[in-house]
This record gives sequence, C-alpha cells and structure tokens, in this order.
Amino acid sequence: MIQTGWHRRLVQARSNRTGFTLIELSIVVLLLSVLFTVMFGVFFGTAQIAKKSSPRSKDLADAMLALEILRSSISQTYYHPDVDRIVFYGKVDDTRSDRLTFDAANPVSGTGGISIVREVSFYLKEMEVQPDPAEKRYYLMKREEEPVDKEEGKGGYHYQIAENVASLRFKYSLNGRDWLDKWNTKQSRRIPRLVQIQLGVRIGGTVRMLETLASPGLYLN
Repeated sequence: MIQTGWHRRLVQARSNRTGFTLIELSIVVLLLSVLFTVMFGVFFGTAQIAKKSSPRSKDLADAMLALEILRSSISQTYYHPDVDRIVFYGKVDDTRSDRLTFDAANPVSGTGGISIVREVSFYLKEMEVQPDPAEKRYYLMKREEEPVDKEEGKGGYHYQIAENVASLRFKYSLNGRDWLDKWNTKQSRRIPRLVQIQLGVRIGGTVRMLETLASPGLYLN
C-alpha cells in the first residue's frame, strides 16, 4: 500500500500521542493543589468550630441519646395482669430521683434459649467524684434481668447510660389529663397509657431539662 507524505505524518503524530503532555500534567497538578487547599481549609475550619463547641454539644447529644433509650425501652413494656411476677412499678426515691421497674419484650428473643420478656429498671446512682460538692451529680443507670423472677428490681446487669445527671422524674397517666407520681400494677392491675419522662442534665454549668412522652406497649388481658 502506497502512503502519501501527509498520511505518514498523521500516522507518526498519532503514534507519538501516547500520554499527557507536560502542559496538561501541569494543569492537572495545579487544579488538584487548588482543590486540596480548599478542602483542607474547610476541614480545618470545621475542626476548629467542633473543637470550640464539642464539649457542650457532646453532653447534649449524650443526654438526648439517654432520653431516647428511656422512651424506647418503656415503649417495649409487656404486661399481663394474671402473672404476678410481671410488674410495672414506679416510685419516688426523693425529690430528684425516681425509680422505674417494668417488664419489656426482648427484641432478640426466640434464639439460643433467650427469654421473651426481661425486667428493666432505670434509676440514678451518685457519681463517685463530684465536681462541685454543692451540686450533686448522678449516673443514669439501666438494669436488665432475664428470666423474670419474683424479686422485682433486684439482680441482673447494671449499665451506665449517662453522667452528670441532676434529676430523673416520671409521671403516669391513663388519659393524658390526670398525672400520678407513682404507679404499681399490684394495686391497679393495669399499666399507664402515657409516661412523662423528665431528665435534668448539667451542661456547661447549667441544668438542661429534657422531656418526652412514652407509650407503654403491650398489654395482654
């Protein structure tokens, strides 16, 4: 096949075009350096803001998580009036601290011989080290026990789910209008329809009051 001069030059030019030119590489490097500079600036600025605001933000986030653990646990309440060892028992320990013990459906039951019901308690435990002796601080504790026995509120495993707590209060209602400070299914033979949860947490030197409502879940006649 006869090749003309312009055809040979075109083939040679294409064969020589095997990668980026030096100018193209320089442009890519420049663009990447600008991009990384912008990204580093944004990251550094965000890190500085987070560093300045993180203590209070973290404390508030931990408190909100603890409040959700309280609400979601109460929503799993299990009660049967004909079974004496199944209880829903809320009492006032003092002006700051309530204690709630109830039975809840176990979300991981049905495998490995795990009970379908477990007993749960929430209460406050005084912190070992008090930053300010004039302001008592507590751990918010959760207790879990399975299988359920006749000694409500005793035994089981105890977990710390929040610290620097100032108060824990529960109120109970059947209709959303009339509220009680205490509840005992051994007397009423029924569980409340609504539970008001009030959690006071010390954040940045002040007490932040958090509230939510829980609806106890499963009532069997």
